[in-house]
Amino acid sequence: MFIDPIAFLPSNISDIRLAQPFSASFSNYLNRIPTIAEIQEEIEGQARMAAKVQESEQKKASNARTREVLNTYGLQPHNICPNSYILLSNFVTLCEGHIGILPDVRLWQFFYRVKKETKDKAMVNCGSMTFVLFPQRMYPSPPSHESARY
Repeated sequence: MFIDPIAFLPSNISDIRLAQPFSASFSNYLNRIPTIAEIQEEIEGQARMAAKVQESEQKKASNARTREVLNTYGLQPHNICPNSYILLSNFVTLCEGHIGILPDVRLWQFFYRVKKETKDKAMVNCGSMTFVLFPQRMYPSPPSHESARY
């Protein structure tokens, strides 16, 4: 049984292209072989979708790492100043990109301590905590990369 896709369109839309299938795999239903352009479009669409899924998975993992550090110190996201989020990101890059290990809170605690931000001896609600290196600790310097820019 063939269902006319145009029948589902509102009466003010007359462009036949809106009723065309978006997927090359659907073209088998119409008993025709998809063109090279349709196949390439389908592959590019799948690649874009895979990239979006990977990006969202990375965000979830990043949020989980941040949440782990916050839970360790009993903090909420608004308690940390913006520069400390950059330190968290740099720490993750160091662990995953240069050392080749998963970031660990115990390693984070080895390098960083919590510094309370106060105003007139009272804790500030937003940005009340800053992470700073321990005085005797040196942050490892990863090897520099070749760059055409410099």
